[in-house]
Amino acid sequence: MKAQIAMPVFRAMEPLTARGIEALVRDYGWPKPIIHLEDGVISRARSILASKFLKTGADVLVFIDDDIVFDPFDAVALA
Repeated sequence: MKAQIAMPVFRAMEPLTARGIEALVRDYGWPKPIIHLEDGVISRARSILASKFLKTGADVLVFIDDDIVFDPFDAVALA
């Protein structure tokens, strides 16, 4: 199973969020996230990201917002 992170980023990414993403890529071998920048309409941003996801060949789409602090292990368990 291949998971892909998608991130709608409106203004700036929370530093702890960036660390979590970095750990998923570095420690768990996840691909770099698909990022959509500076779109204040979250539904449009998620739709654009979902369309890009369909072109990746991944099986699982994991949305992580720019202000969500998470444990990378939890994302691995979820996917």
